[in-house]
Amino acid sequence: HILALLKRIANHGVSCGHCRPLDFKIELPTVDNEITEDLTEDQLSRLWTAMDSDENKQAVNLMKMVLFTGMRRGELFKLKWENINFDRGFIEIVDPKGKKNQKIPLNSSARALLVSHERLYPDSPFVFPGKKRSTANRYQKTGQPN
Repeated sequence: HILALLKRIANHGVSCGHCRPLDFKIELPTVDNEITEDLTEDQLSRLWTAMDSDENKQAVNLMKMVLFTGMRRGELFKLKWENINFDRGFIEIVDPKGKKNQKIPLNSSARALLVSHERLYPDSPFVFPGKKRSTANRYQKTGQPN
């Protein structure tokens, strides 16, 4: 990170005319920062028990969708019902972190969860609408539309 910052500062100084280009090239090392963490069977069992006993079924379903599909939190918050194709068996992830839309399989566990998922705000296009994405919150205290 320090080398990358130094390189950016030097390039900025050159582009603004504050200094000459460096007489050497700053080589950035290749870093493999991919970290994978898996839950142990005991941790997964305790998580599942905690989810099953929790009263907030919307949050529980969101967490289960993470486990069933591997989708990121932001992808699930943006997930709309129109992005789920039950007939062909896939979920379209729109505007993901990598910027390219992608389709992932709708496995049987995710399908069963979505079919039984309670829609707290039936007019909302979002699967997990939250407070800001529900139609119930379109009105301020005055009762007027936002």
